[in-house]
Formats: sequence, C-alpha cells, structure tokens
Amino acid sequence: MMRLSPSECRAAPALCVGVALATLVVSSCNTLFNPRQPCLIGDGPICFLRAWGRAGSAPGTLGQPRGVALGAEGSVFVADYLNNRVQEFHADGEFVRGWGFAGGENGRLLFPRGITVGPNGAIYVADTFQHRIDLFSREGTWLSSWGDSGSAPAEFVYPSAIAFDPRGRLYVADQFNYRIQVFTAEMRFLTLWGSRGAGVGRFQFPGDVAVGPDGTVYVVDTNNHRIQKFRDDGRLIAAWGRRGDGPGEFIFPRGVAVDSTGNVYVADTGNNRIQEFSEAGALRLMWGVAGERAGRFGSPSGIAVGRDGRFYIADSDNSRIQVFGDCDTCGS
Repeated sequence: MMRLSPSECRAAPALCVGVALATLVVSSCNTLFNPRQPCLIGDGPICFLRAWGRAGSAPGTLGQPRGVALGAEGSVFVADYLNNRVQEFHADGEFVRGWGFAGGENGRLLFPRGITVGPNGAIYVADTFQHRIDLFSREGTWLSSWGDSGSAPAEFVYPSAIAFDPRGRLYVADQFNYRIQVFTAEMRFLTLWGSRGAGVGRFQFPGDVAVGPDGTVYVVDTNNHRIQKFRDDGRLIAAWGRRGDGPGEFIFPRGVAVDSTGNVYVADTGNNRIQEFSEAGALRLMWGVAGERAGRFGSPSGIAVGRDGRFYIADSDNSRIQVFGDCDTCGS
C-alpha cells in the first residue's frame, strides 16, 4: 500500500471502516483524521482522500458509474453507465473530456460497464448493451469496434468487463455467455473458457476480470458470490467466497483489481464494502459501510489501483468516484 505524508493525512476527511483481522474487532472513525489516534484496520488504516461527481448528465457529473481505469500519466477514465459515455478526469477529480453518448453508430455507446487502458494508451470499452468492444484513441476518437450479439467465438452477450495481461492479451468477461474470451490487442480471437453453473470453473454472470502481474486471471463470479482464479490458459487454480456478509463472504460482487504485488481487491457490491485478499485468497482487510457520506458506499461496482497504491472506486448508486489510500504513517 502507499504511504501518505502526515500533511496529506491530516487534510483528508477520513472515514475508515474495517476489520482488525487478528481479533475480528470492527473499528471505525468518522471525523477528521487524528494522527495520534489512527483508525487501525487490518495491517494499516485505509483513509478516504477525496471524491468527485454527483448524479447528473452535465460534464463531470455521473450516472451510476460502473467501471474505472487509470492511464499511465494518472488520468482516470470512467464508464459512465446511465449517461452512455466515457469521461476522463485528472487524479484530483478535475474534468478533462467526455465522449460516447447513446446510439448505435460508430463511437456511440449504450450502457457501458467495463473500461481499460491498453498497452499503447488506447481506451477499450465494454459497450455492454451493444454486445461489442469499442476502441478509442487516448483523446476519445473512435477507432474501431468488434463483436456482435451471439454465442460463437468473438461474439458477446452483454460483455461486462475487460482487462489486459502483462503480455498484451485482452480478456473479456462475456457475461450472459458465462465465459471469458481472450483476444490480442487487435481483437483477434485466441481462446475462451467457462460455462454456466455453480461448480468450480463455471460462472453465473462473470461481472469483472483482472489480471495480476504474473498473468494470473481473477474473475468476479457475481451470482455465485465468489472469486475464481485461473491460469492464463483457463485452468482453474482456486476459488473462494460464498454468499453472506461475514469476512471473506460476498453479496453480488461486481469489481476486482490486482495491485503490483499481487494483492486482490474486490468490490463487494451488495455489502457496500471493499475486501482485500492475498493472492492465495486469504482475507487481509476490508472497509466500507452503506451510506452517502464521504467514505461510505452505495453499491460499489468498479475498482482500480494506481501505481502509488491509491484506490479509485466507482461508487455507483452515489454517482461518484471515491479515492482511498493507506494512512498508517500519520503523525510520523
């Protein structure tokens, strides 16, 4: 995790809710951060840093954002679901530009859910209700689209998420086909795996996909309330989670991200919280409760982790992006 300076921590209106894993004692702090009495959760406190957005359709406002992705230079790209567009922001929340808007023409979107940044900086969007993947330049110019509604290879039914691996291969969570499809960056089909079911290796509406630094693939198996972990060829490694509100349990999770050290972060949507796991699936930390105040969540749906360790979360029902960081050095 990142370490913030004392001045950053004192300036952040922190709200930290989580579990001290050694004792399973809930700890919370909902006032300005006091560096002499830090909010200790897991192996270090997670603190709210900032939020931006409100419900609306004007530039900079959001309509139940579902996906969030980070550019190499610190830009934040948001799949603005109800507004049928992508919006770009600076890391501090300043609006940069938007593109998309509803329609079937090239470059237009219909309820996009997933977004990622390619190795060359291009923006890939899961254009969910048009059953395709759209490719845009870094500035938002439409370049091409792939896919159509269907169950054959390279066809999609409500694709929900996309992610690149370290080798530049693109993984698509093909939600209503209950599978993962793999492509080159130019969208040439390579392989697929998965089928509908509750058994391990099967899916009930895969909601998100992320790839770790070693190429391991993590899939949010939303309606089976679990995370499944695969090799890059689709061979199952592990699965964890079940329906519930206890530590390590999920209710309709929708988002997953992996940091540079292999830690796995899950947007536990129905429980209005974020859970952190080791790459082996051991619970390390969790934070969040339902609400509209800063630091609380309304159906968190997308999550991205920056190189600096900050977390950018698409707080969907609150129509905003929230940013969190590790504050365990406050006062030092």
